[in-house]
Amino acid sequence: MRAFQAMCIGATSLAIFGSCHPIEEEEALDYIVVFRDHVASDPVKRDLHSNWMSEMSANSTANFAIGKLAGYHGSFTKRQIKAIRDHEDVAYVEEDSYDFGQNVTFVQHTPPWGLARISHREKPNTNGDTGDSYVFDQVAGDGTTIYLLDTGIRDSHAEFTGRVRWGKNFVTQEGNDDRNGHGTHVAGTAAGAAVGVAKYAEIVPVKILDSQQRGRLSDFVKALEWVVDDHKSKGGRSIVNYSAVGEVSQSRDDAIASVLDEGLIFVGAAGNNESDACDYGPPNYTENNGDKAQLIVAGLNFTDAPADFTNYGRCVQIYAPGVNINSSVNTGDTAYEIMSGTSMAAPHVAGLASYYWSIYPDYDAKAITDMIKNSNPGSVVNNFPGTSNGIAYNGAN
Repeated sequence: MRAFQAMCIGATSLAIFGSCHPIEEEEALDYIVVFRDHVASDPVKRDLHSNWMSEMSANSTANFAIGKLAGYHGSFTKRQIKAIRDHEDVAYVEEDSYDFGQNVTFVQHTPPWGLARISHREKPNTNGDTGDSYVFDQVAGDGTTIYLLDTGIRDSHAEFTGRVRWGKNFVTQEGNDDRNGHGTHVAGTAAGAAVGVAKYAEIVPVKILDSQQRGRLSDFVKALEWVVDDHKSKGGRSIVNYSAVGEVSQSRDDAIASVLDEGLIFVGAAGNNESDACDYGPPNYTENNGDKAQLIVAGLNFTDAPADFTNYGRCVQIYAPGVNINSSVNTGDTAYEIMSGTSMAAPHVAGLASYYWSIYPDYDAKAITDMIKNSNPGSVVNNFPGTSNGIAYNGAN
């Protein structure tokens, strides 16, 4: 009896979970916990909360703070997460989830038509594989930085001409290299020397998607925290590209809002589900924040009609080429493949944001995104009702 009493006395700090009875070990799931504003802004209160967590043996694996957003991520049992959710410091709790890259096909083929399309107001001569010309200003992204949240980049590829500055790897089970090809392809379209839009931009890979193009929501939040810190440390004009979608999430929305508050541009894929983009994150952020410096991009085919896979609706802000896009891949330093998807449409626009910002360096992020939204309105053929009908255009021809 004395032994049992000692166990109960030793367990008083866990009284929050109920009376002292033997319990079966519970399964722990991954959660994102976000602080209330008064706690997020006060390091002392955050430390006190961390001490409370330690007392109940619930330890977070990673903290984050992006502007006004602060919280932590970790694995917790149902009992622990109930106590956390009920704590006065906590604004909300979300179960962690996966995002997925948005490319749909791989075919080896000839150079891209997408660059020709974004440099002509009217549809250029193209067969869907190649275009007749790409017209662009010679500055082409110089003095800007594009952060690519993706599967990583083959930085030795000939397309990148020494402009890659390594960022951060949040996929702890993999190395820094691109083990899928998606990230290298996206980077080539955004900023490749031959196949890219912003040919002189700095490229910073932030690896948050694994070899299967899966990425955790919690890693997305932590990656944006790293991007903001890196941007603030170096200054300048910065664009974030994210060619993946996942579940609608308050923590995702708050993280994007914090990025925009710091003066960056956020570009995201609309998704390949042939459905309303507002049903997915990050596109859903646009629903109530369409006047901010983010651009959600739907896919266009070579006839100027929406791609048959693209998402649509009021959360889409611009169309860009997304079918049969030829770009760099991870299999060699001179390797190229064709892919299709809104994953390929988004980096056309991220590159275009970099391009415009290099021409108009005194403009703020909102002015640059407004230029893109209004660059070529009324151009989409057979568009979906309630969807923006503009095609991304660099104004060069």
